Amino acid sequence: MILENDEMLKMFVEESQEHLSDIEDDLLKIESAGEAIDSDLVNKVFRSIHSIKGGAGFFGLEKIKMLGHDMENVLNMVRNRKLIPTMEIVNALLDGADLLNEMVNHAVNSNDVDITEPLTALQAIVNHKPVIQQPDMAETGMVEDGNLKTNEISEVAIETPSIFQPANLDHLHLPFVVDAQIIEKAKSQYEHFYCIRYDLVKDIQEQGRSLREVHRELQQTGAVLGASLNMDADIFPEDTRECILLFATVLEPDFVATLTDVAEGQIQQVSLSPLEPSEANYQPALAEDLSDTEHPPSDSPFPPVLQ
Repeated sequence: MILENDEMLKMFVEESQEHLSDIEDDLLKIESAGEAIDSDLVNKVFRSIHSIKGGAGFFGLEKIKMLGHDMENVLNMVRNRKLIPTMEIVNALLDGADLLNEMVNHAVNSNDVDITEPLTALQAIVNHKPVIQQPDMAETGMVEDGNLKTNEISEVAIETPSIFQPANLDHLHLPFVVDAQIIEKAKSQYEHFYCIRYDLVKDIQEQGRSLREVHRELQQTGAVLGASLNMDADIFPEDTRECILLFATVLEPDFVATLTDVAEGQIQQVSLSPLEPSEANYQPALAEDLSDTEHPPSDSPFPPVLQ
């Protein structure tokens, strides 16, 4: 239930208003540029909408989340040069931004707003797909038979790269490796990165949860980039005490603490730099207080799904 005096909700509203403050000017600049697409500017608008959508999902603001989702789809096609930002397209995005702003300012009642008209306009743009250039399907892994790949959690799925290049994340001392291309994609789409440790007894078993449920909850507001255990498994080695994962999201630390419901000391905000692919064989360097058990390879957990 959403409460008007909820301090975290107020924080979400303030941050969303900040994201929307320049969006009209930015969209008009995108329209003026036409085919000479300014990728940095489009990415800026995309990240703003993505941040609002992520926060909305956290609070159960479904109408804001739905509208943000369809605006993201159009912006994603523009930044990937599958759409020319014509006046028609930009007007649809401006209408969406205006309604987003209105719903954010009245967040408690936003689920009662009729968003049919802007959704219809945005979905029509995506379905028609005016094309600037045909993307390389094998390289993007994002389009199949002319349609965006989708799943029930995230809108754009990124396939595991055919050539695995481990990112240099040695400074994080993770017991798994992550592909450098996945890290690059995450850095372009998410603002915050966390190393989270789940105690399999205290945080999972005693709470009546499963790692599969944890994974689904996290994917609603971000992406699990890697994990020390297969989060789809039902049975783990008896001596395994915890699951360590790398989480990318638009959420600030206070929101992540509430979302994960684990002790503060089990969440660490981290930087993903340096990013260069490691050439040497990776040897997991576990911190003293982490489990000494052997962990499965990085391709064992779910492949990450990025927006």
